[in-house]
Amino acid sequence: MPKRWAALVLLASLTLSSTWYVFKHVIQPNVEARRRLVERVVEGSAEAPYQYRILHPLLGRTLEERLGSSLGVEWRHAAAYGSLALACFAGIYGLFHAWLRTLFSPTVALLGTAMLALPVPLAVTGYFVEGDFINLLAFVLGFWLMERGRDAWLPLVIGLATLNREQSAYLVVLYAAHLAAQRSLGHRRAQVLLAGSAVAFLVVFLGVRAAYGPRPHPYGVAFNLAHNSSPRTVREVILPLWLSVVVGPAVLAGLAFRRTTVFFRWALLALGPYLVLFVLNGILIELAKFLPAFLVLIPMALQTLTGEMPGAVGRAESSGYFKGE
Repeated sequence: MPKRWAALVLLASLTLSSTWYVFKHVIQPNVEARRRLVERVVEGSAEAPYQYRILHPLLGRTLEERLGSSLGVEWRHAAAYGSLALACFAGIYGLFHAWLRTLFSPTVALLGTAMLALPVPLAVTGYFVEGDFINLLAFVLGFWLMERGRDAWLPLVIGLATLNREQSAYLVVLYAAHLAAQRSLGHRRAQVLLAGSAVAFLVVFLGVRAAYGPRPHPYGVAFNLAHNSSPRTVREVILPLWLSVVVGPAVLAGLAFRRTTVFFRWALLALGPYLVLFVLNGILIELAKFLPAFLVLIPMALQTLTGEMPGAVGRAESSGYFKGE
């Protein structure tokens, strides 16, 4: 089997396995609770932060309305959001693999893509978690656009991503790190696109809140800190989860720090503030919200595991690889 088709088989397998897990453990068992949340968001009566995260509920509701009524209400919801999950995971693994192919050899790129799929089952919490994977898709797309020199699309991507999750602000930070690593911050085009990306985030972030008004937020900093510092939660959930999923890639990435590219070095340092913000504004057992960090950790871990320097092999081999050579 040509390399191209072998890669497609693996990507399809990763996509289907992640989609099936989310469908069986998140979507199908919680249809009624999910439908009530979507209804509150559509009506404009949901609490923060869910009322401001409108992209996923509106996409799902629109798709539901396009499906035949013969399916029934519950199956329409499951089919609509299951289809969205399928498209999301296909985009995540396809784009992540395409991005890794610009950095590494074919086998290493496939290894890295499989590594991204590993934490997905353990990252699934709650009954409406797919928005976190849409957020991951936005980061993967952003990284691919940067590497391909198509960063003119980034303001649009960041604007749409902000309709889904506030973490899209960090894509602006990573874009700044990318431009700095390329020594492009002094160029007018780069300055315009970076400013446009920041403005896109602010306009959407503030615009949605202005449109729906202030809402009660039961999950503030005090709640998150109390949960994240609870001795029992730390001992029984947070510590085992992070040791099994995050620590390994983080250690491997740290070992590559001195030998990696400038971009990955700065991006890894930028994960420090990202982690602090996660502790303050999130719950550490909800690992799906930390998945964008793996886009930095995995390539650096691959460098430690294989000895390949990002960019030294991938660009030279990618054209022949995708022709099936």
